[in-house]
Amino acid sequence: MHRRSFLKSSVLVFAGAPFLFQNVALAAAKKPATVGQGLSQKAVERLGVTSVCFRDWFVQTRPKGEPVPNRTMTLEQFPQYVVSELGLRNIEVWAAHFDDDTVNYARALKNAANSAGANIFNIQLDLLDYDLATTDEYARKKSIALVKKWMDLAVACGAQFVRANTDKPTPDRPFNATLIAESFRQLAEYGKTIGVMVLIENHGGYSSDIKNVVVVQRLVNDPNCKILADWGNSSATTLENRIVDLSQMFPQLALVSAKGLRFDAETYVHKDYDVGAITRATEDSGYKGIYSIELYVRERAEVPKDPKRAVQSMISAIAANIR
Repeated sequence: MHRRSFLKSSVLVFAGAPFLFQNVALAAAKKPATVGQGLSQKAVERLGVTSVCFRDWFVQTRPKGEPVPNRTMTLEQFPQYVVSELGLRNIEVWAAHFDDDTVNYARALKNAANSAGANIFNIQLDLLDYDLATTDEYARKKSIALVKKWMDLAVACGAQFVRANTDKPTPDRPFNATLIAESFRQLAEYGKTIGVMVLIENHGGYSSDIKNVVVVQRLVNDPNCKILADWGNSSATTLENRIVDLSQMFPQLALVSAKGLRFDAETYVHKDYDVGAITRATEDSGYKGIYSIELYVRERAEVPKDPKRAVQSMISAIAANIR
């Protein structure tokens, strides 16, 4: 089967499934958009960026022992940078970049975003002590309470989503989808009272297997618990298989982590997979939400020297293919 035919058929499998957003008509890929202030209004509405992209600029996540970079940043400065340097308005923030976990600080972030003409839409909960899969009931209750606290912080900073991890990886502990789903069900119920949706992502631990993400979300069976699909977190070795893998999450998709891995050192073209093709497949599923650009690669030698250029490369590739 030719690649074009394969990609089309891989997403049409889900044509009859319910989506969070209304389906849109298929359309041909657009010409590449101009990065920055030349972006179309649609691109500005549909694209976002996470502070994870610039983690070396933040004191909380700067690698120990490495020289201080030429550019440094705080989370309160991040929205203005995104607006003025990248031409975007949608901001995703990493819990690891919070100076403190108080409501007053979260409100200060919201004010910083509003002042820049931006909005914070999601908090990614990592590097925190919680485990929604633990069989220790006391520890699980504490974990649920911690995530609820961050959902309250989401309200304070204006975010509509919180992405929580399914578990803290533990050797030899079997996957218990029912237990994890019960944790997310409680979070979904709480989220409905404050206006925050909880998201499950293919993001390490049990959720490294996309099938587990789908199973847990189905068991939760609550419209306030949806899926965040991370393009980079798939074991697939071909573009076609990656799209098939990610497509399992399309029917319940609320947000996309448009991850960039490795980039050409000169051109900054993404090397690991065709970003445009994955965007088109996601659009074909009926998705109408935000593509939040994230840069993450484990090997330090592969980290892009200029994260701004890498983000701009992702912006161009995605903007050229949204509809």
